[in-house]
Amino acid sequence: MLYEKDLDAVLHEIIAGWGIPGMAVGVVENDEIIYANGFGVQSLETQAPVTMDSVFSTCSISKCFVATAVLQLLESRKIELNAPIIQYLPYFRMDDERYAKITIRQMVSHTSGIPDIGDEEFDELLTQTDWDDGCAERFVIGHLSNKKLLANPGERFNYSDFNFNVLADMIAKVSGQIFEAYMQENILIPAGLPHSTYLLKNIPPDLEAMPHFRIPETKAMPVHPYHRAAAPASFLHSTIPDMCHWAMISLKRGSFGEKSILSPTSYDKMWTPVADYGYSRPNIYEDYGLGWTLGHFQDVKTVGHGGGGCGWVGFLFLMPEKNRAAAFFCNEFSMGAGARSFTPLRTLSWIKSHRQVKFHGWYRSIKR
Repeated sequence: MLYEKDLDAVLHEIIAGWGIPGMAVGVVENDEIIYANGFGVQSLETQAPVTMDSVFSTCSISKCFVATAVLQLLESRKIELNAPIIQYLPYFRMDDERYAKITIRQMVSHTSGIPDIGDEEFDELLTQTDWDDGCAERFVIGHLSNKKLLANPGERFNYSDFNFNVLADMIAKVSGQIFEAYMQENILIPAGLPHSTYLLKNIPPDLEAMPHFRIPETKAMPVHPYHRAAAPASFLHSTIPDMCHWAMISLKRGSFGEKSILSPTSYDKMWTPVADYGYSRPNIYEDYGLGWTLGHFQDVKTVGHGGGGCGWVGFLFLMPEKNRAAAFFCNEFSMGAGARSFTPLRTLSWIKSHRQVKFHGWYRSIKR
């Protein structure tokens, strides 16, 4: 318990330093969750405390899950990574003749040349409430048909949410299932994430970690930013225990206990560099694989993903060589969000010298 209090003190320091309303952190080592705790409140308005049941937007961590689904379809021989996306979505169009050459591999590695969605366009999308089962297809047709590529397909890295939102529609068409249903049945439940969802309607209102912005003082957003067609890239919602389970099955390269979602060979594909990320700091952002960021921390290989926006920040980082991982969610976004990527890294550093950490008593009953 002493060591747990040491880490609590580090995290309280971070919360105080950044003025974060609420935060949840989990640490995994050697096939078990060695630390999980919540701090602050879900909302400054309700003052409901953050607990292990609090549901946060994972932001762009969502992309790791989409990539995993893509590799599942590859394993079942329903797709080919080097096939053009129009082979599976014949209505995919752009105002650029090069679009016909864009492959699935290029989309899942952000080397398709497709530009990212603009801030104003994204804000406009979030005001819409057409969240029916057909909204993904309408998104693909309506938001890309007038856009041009930034580069030739496969030429260079350019981060774009469009890639993963289009891939989600492809997953639905190839699998014959609604995207959210496919993810629930083939990824989330088998991986031990029963409280995670891409659908806003599935989140219990009393467990929502509401987003906050500094404008300039920190305030809760009056609504929960969301659009179903943009969820594959940005709006998977999850809890820290669920994300720790995701870390454990990922560290085991697709299998944990009796649960299996993917082969180790597919993890090798996802975790092999495809493009230079082009980000100068920190070193955890050296390269991009297939849906995962790749880098190093203190000379140890890292894989993971981070993200922020719409009032949330989330980071997940794994050290496969050390069988360690850390996840971090908070419900406030500001210009200092990027610096918070070091929060899970500080926890990983911390467990180098603190090896035996006990659970909170109330956390022991959570089932994997």
